[in-house]
Amino acid sequence: MPTYLNTQDVLNVPVSCFANYDTPANPATIRLSTWLRSTKYQAKNEVLRLETDKAKRDALKASLPAITPSAVFTYRQESSMVPGSHTRLIQFDIDPKDNPHIRNYDSLKEQISQLPFVAYCALSASGKGFWGLVPIADPERHSQHFDALKRVFAHYRINIDNKPRNVASLRGYSYDAAPYSPQQVMQFDLYDEPAKPNTHPFESTPDADADRMRIEVCIQEVLRQQAYIGNSYEEWYEVGCSLANTFGESGRAYYHHISQYYPDYQLAKTDKQFTACMKSNSQATLGTFFHLCKQIGIEWKDLVHSDLLTSTPMDYRPYWQFEGRTIYGEVLSVDPCNTYPSEWDQPCDKSAPILTISTNQPLAEVLAKCLDIPTIQVPLFQFFNQLNNSIHA
Repeated sequence: MPTYLNTQDVLNVPVSCFANYDTPANPATIRLSTWLRSTKYQAKNEVLRLETDKAKRDALKASLPAITPSAVFTYRQESSMVPGSHTRLIQFDIDPKDNPHIRNYDSLKEQISQLPFVAYCALSASGKGFWGLVPIADPERHSQHFDALKRVFAHYRINIDNKPRNVASLRGYSYDAAPYSPQQVMQFDLYDEPAKPNTHPFESTPDADADRMRIEVCIQEVLRQQAYIGNSYEEWYEVGCSLANTFGESGRAYYHHISQYYPDYQLAKTDKQFTACMKSNSQATLGTFFHLCKQIGIEWKDLVHSDLLTSTPMDYRPYWQFEGRTIYGEVLSVDPCNTYPSEWDQPCDKSAPILTISTNQPLAEVLAKCLDIPTIQVPLFQFFNQLNNSIHA
């Protein structure tokens, strides 16, 4: 038997409100029902809807405040969701550019109101699209409920945006003088059991440069979330071009990694697409990749700060410890010697053995800082003297 809920209760839940689309930090907690009734930004929204220049329209939209309808967050990313704060709501977003086949688009809200599981439906910020809210049975199956919801809309030949599959997806302020919201709404119980994908193991690049490091921490987070980048063919194509333009053939593996959790992922199709990207004249850069990552709540700056500076780096084994700090053996390389030269106890000359702290190793700067020596070659006797002083200080 279907479960029916009081819509007013369903919508009277706390959500996070952000200053605008580009501010992921310092959200305020507000009531969703209050947000839906607010007219505070109505005038600004109407200016947006009258603007014909796309760049100006996008800038106006980005300046509007936005909420996360599915949960409360301390920072706008999935991992920063406050435990137990899921609102049991999933949003859907319908854009006319994704539904050119719908002839009676202007009356689409009326048609959507016939679906018993829709708790709210209104105009989008642009005034051209529609968005809405659906109550779900199990917040732990957020993405699986979304996949089922997407199939139901597809049954009616309505294509919905994939972004709300992520629990941290945003919804910008939009005003509608006549939103749809019934007195009772049916709980959406359907969910898809995810098929186990034929995943590609990910291996970090040793001694990665800055671009690769940033790309790879984002890819690892995408895989951890079992997400994918690119909600439309155009975005997927541009991601491929950004990787091809930056990394050439070595970007192909990255492309498979960020695509493999897409429901219709096919290895051969993805390979063919990347080959096309290699031959294209697209000017896409890594900025495209990072922008699309940001849209699903993934930012390399957060991941580099939280992972590389506080966690054991991948593929590095502890070598020895002092003062509670671990130094990694691969960071150190010492020129071999067969005898104990007297120069070790004297000021350095050109023949003295040299300890190399490689500047291209991830923890070189950390090690050098611990021992108060630069990340360059230093005399071995000087190293041990400084090490001894550090330990017994």
